[in-house]
Amino acid sequence: MDKEIKELLKNTRTSEELASDCEELEPFDFENDVEYVTWFTEGMLIEDILKIMKEQNITKDELALRMGRSKHYVSRILNETTTFTFEKVAEVAIALGVKIEIRIDEK
Repeated sequence: MDKEIKELLKNTRTSEELASDCEELEPFDFENDVEYVTWFTEGMLIEDILKIMKEQNITKDELALRMGRSKHYVSRILNETTTFTFEKVAEVAIALGVKIEIRIDEK
């Protein structure tokens, strides 16, 4: 597996770790904070993408090739240094051969 993917996975915190950190903070209504909900959702998507890449043994180079994009473009998505859009999520999902499942549930 690509060394960079392993490094990203090693340094990427799981949603459980992030939630645990949030419990230690002063009371704040995270569920109603747009920035937090956006950040958390993007993080969960990246976590899913990295897990799928690991399971399929796909490197960033391979993903970029499948997407017809540069490795830099893929790195910006995986490092969350670009604006996350449904279009980018769809691009990645198609390149990985997976479906996107988005639901909104009650709190």
